[in-house]
Amino acid sequence: MSITRQLELDGTAARVPTSVSRPSATNAATAGPAEDGAFLVDGRGAVLFANAAARQLLAEGERLRLSQAALATPRLPDTQALRRLIAEAAEGDAGGSLLIRRDERPSLLLLVMPLTARIEWLGHEPLCAVVLTKELARVAPLSLAALARHYGLTPAQGALLHEIVKGDGVAAAAARLGISYATARCQLVQIYQKTYVRRQTELVRLALQWSAGSSA
Repeated sequence: MSITRQLELDGTAARVPTSVSRPSATNAATAGPAEDGAFLVDGRGAVLFANAAARQLLAEGERLRLSQAALATPRLPDTQALRRLIAEAAEGDAGGSLLIRRDERPSLLLLVMPLTARIEWLGHEPLCAVVLTKELARVAPLSLAALARHYGLTPAQGALLHEIVKGDGVAAAAARLGISYATARCQLVQIYQKTYVRRQTELVRLALQWSAGSSA
């Protein structure tokens, strides 16, 4: 189920996102895979909606938390980067992805994007963005291999896709693969063309959808 449909169905829960210990029945039913979190936030990162998995992340507090009602991370640089992505997405920019690392837990990938559909219960709320979360330990290599086969990616393009999904940028992906940044950028453009996406955020989202068992 799309995040837009979740928001339409669960507008009441969106107004009490900090009640992380009491997920509603509607929320639990519409959350999708238990490890996938979804937040709706305003331009400064204040949470307007959180599904059951997202509220669980806040309850744990190890990788995501609330600071003055806005999303934050344990590290200030990560919080600043997240707030910047949220502000840009709320203004209609492409958004982006951010990797939250914790030694004792799997890395958490945050995918930030603009809210492109109107949600009735928002009324005259400020501009909004959507933040999706994914445990990288659950992004199965087999699902990425299936995506690569489906779209006809070359082995080199498939390898780059696997690194891009880790969320720390093209330069880091190129370094791990032992290729130049220019080569990685060229391969990434080719991947965009084959998968019919226009930017890295859309590519990461596509990969996460395949990991969840959907090619939609």
